[in-house]
Order: sequence, then C-alpha cells, then structure tokens
Amino acid sequence: MKTLKIVLAITALSLSSITFANPGTITINGKIYNETCVLTGGTNALGTTNVVVTLDTIPSSNFTTTTRMSGLKNFDVTLSKTDGTACYTATGLSANLAPVVTLSTSTSADYSATETTALVNKAGTKSTTNPVFVQILAKPTSVGAGTLVDYSNTSTQAKAAYDSTANKFYYSAQYYAGTGSILPAAQDVNAVVTYNITYP
Repeated sequence: MKTLKIVLAITALSLSSITFANPGTITINGKIYNETCVLTGGTNALGTTNVVVTLDTIPSSNFTTTTRMSGLKNFDVTLSKTDGTACYTATGLSANLAPVVTLSTSTSADYSATETTALVNKAGTKSTTNPVFVQILAKPTSVGAGTLVDYSNTSTQAKAAYDSTANKFYYSAQYYAGTGSILPAAQDVNAVVTYNITYP
C-alpha cells in the first residue's frame, strides 16, 4: 500500500512539472514632461509666473440697466520655464498629455456669493455701494466666444483648451456690473486669481 502511494505521488509530480501556465502580460506605464512650468503673458498680458492683464479704462456710462458687461479684452498666455523660455516646442504635446490650467481664488470671499463667475473688486478705491466685478472667460481657440470661469467648483469650471502648435491658452476678461440695475461708480479695479497647471 505504501509503495502504491509513492508511485502515484511521483507520477503526479512528473505530470505537473510539464504543465504549461496560461500566458500573461507585463505593462509598463510612464510619463515624461519638462520641469515645472509657469505661465508667461502673450498678447495683452505681461509677466512670467505672475501675469498681469490691464483692461481698458472705460466710462461708467458704458453700463446701463440692460448693458451689464463692458471692456472685453482678449489675452493669451504661454507655458514657459521660470526664466521665460518655452517649456515645449512648437510640435506640441499629444492630446492625452495636454496640460490643463485651473483658475481659483484664495477664498470664496473673492467672488460673488450669488454669481460665482464674478470676481470681487479688491482695489483700494472700490465702491461698496455701486460695485463692479471682473469676469474671465476661458476660450477654446484664439477666436470666438469663451465660457465664463466659475470659481465655486474648479473641477467642473470652464477651462481654456491648450493650443499645442502655438503653445498657448486663450482667455478674455471684462468688467461686469452684476445682475440688477445698479450702475458701477468710478473706481479702480483689481482682481486676482491663482492658476494651477496639471498634466493628465
């Protein structure tokens, strides 16, 4: 009886040693991109890292009870290194590696509680009784209209599409009187947003 068990064990071991396993795969994923990029002003925008856009000076009479937006200015920014040189060449990135720029504010007090696309004027001479706001529009291309950037939800907000050939993002900015019938008073205007560049 013992001998039979030993023979069976040896036979089973011999068969298992020649059994082939199912084939599998090894997948290696990765990504390479340049050192940390910043934005540099292009058309109608100045500066590297901290970009400044100056809207045209307009009269308060541009606003009426029905005309609530004025002074629209298109501008663009490029991806660059901190020294101002381009992060990427004109050949651009493939669509699945295109960077995304998200705009945000320091606190929710920096935009209107009732209109989350309206940036609050932070200038020292702002009017609290007859205020004016600033709106930024993210654009899909250098031409055409854009979509208002909403600061209440950065994951779903409109984002400018990356032009890989020109290495640019396109935006517009404008004065906004808000809903209602209040007309903005004469005042300086200042609004600041923070940008964050991510790669899919």
